[in-house]
Amino acid sequence: MMQYDKEMINKLLDIYERRGAYKKDDSQIRSITLSVADTFHGYTDNYDHTIYREVNLSIERLLRANLIIAEPTARGDYDKIRLNISQIQAAYKYTKRTPLINKYRALEKVLEEYENTGFMLIDKLISDLHSKINSGKKLPYGIEYNDKRLSDVMRVLKAVLSLHEETYIRNFSLAVFKDSKVFQKDFKSTIQSILYDFTKTTVEKDRILEVYNLYDNPTYVLLKGHAVIITRHSKINLADFSGGIAIPEKALSDIERIMVGSDAVITVENLTTFHDCTDADDLTIYLGGFHNTSKEILLKLIYAQNPNKRYLHKGDLDIFGFAILESLKKRTGIPFEPLEMDIVTLSRFYEAGLYKPLTDADKKAMQSPDLRQYEVIFRYMLDHNCKVEQESVKAIALL
Repeated sequence: MMQYDKEMINKLLDIYERRGAYKKDDSQIRSITLSVADTFHGYTDNYDHTIYREVNLSIERLLRANLIIAEPTARGDYDKIRLNISQIQAAYKYTKRTPLINKYRALEKVLEEYENTGFMLIDKLISDLHSKINSGKKLPYGIEYNDKRLSDVMRVLKAVLSLHEETYIRNFSLAVFKDSKVFQKDFKSTIQSILYDFTKTTVEKDRILEVYNLYDNPTYVLLKGHAVIITRHSKINLADFSGGIAIPEKALSDIERIMVGSDAVITVENLTTFHDCTDADDLTIYLGGFHNTSKEILLKLIYAQNPNKRYLHKGDLDIFGFAILESLKKRTGIPFEPLEMDIVTLSRFYEAGLYKPLTDADKKAMQSPDLRQYEVIFRYMLDHNCKVEQESVKAIALL
């Protein structure tokens, strides 16, 4: 025999919690009712009375337990059942269900532990989560009402924000969880989403961890052109290496001086673009991902020692290419100019059919106040629904 007792109480408690009744006095709570026929299909089936009998037996048991209020009709059936608000704690106990208010209190307790970390991003996140709790909503990022998950997420987020040098994901995971695979498996996607939502810098979501010095693998800075690099123990003439050289992230601090022999210093966003640059003179630099602190120090060193050069950046003709350019300018103080990042170049690709359509994320990012100076080129992108990756430069010649 099917028993519907707990299903009835759970549905009534769902309504009770959805209305936020747990935050009100009993006298302020509207009647929490359930339509029996609408909830249990087959209750009014004239040819099969099985569900009718079982539902009525369940209602009668709940009436005896004083958990609901209901009156039978003259025929002996029930139109509605009403939750007995005065017995709300007994209703939760009957279903072995944790009251939502208790779940929220546990979540609030976790948030209180992280209110004085000194990280503005965490402060903003906590404020947003408090607002959702006060509105009676479940928390985002897969947390919902799980205070243990929230505690783990906050702990990992604080650890990420505390990184000050290039760190590999497996090493990070081992340090935080004593297991090199836990972060990748259980937290990477969640942390990426939080950082993406609360980081002011406009960057693609799958590269957001790089902004905070967290990488899958070691990164390198590639350099080529007319320049001499002086380290503590040696001197390297880049002109001797036609394809350039790669310097590991960890070795950047060994560089003491870079003497640029060309008129311009060019940073590029993409590896293919770096290899496509055939000008033997200009110092061309591929940063190997999103520019972090140590790479910014290298650029500042070059600029301080070669202030009269022209500084250019060649990036993708999309919203994130311009965001990287602006971030470079802001975080290094170097007056970078865009190189081949204009409507003329964009239209060449568009007319050649070498473009991709815009995404919703592209269109949303275009509204950033930090990128207003590019509104004319953004208008072209919107009008033609196009964006371009700089790897396509050589493809036009091949066409």
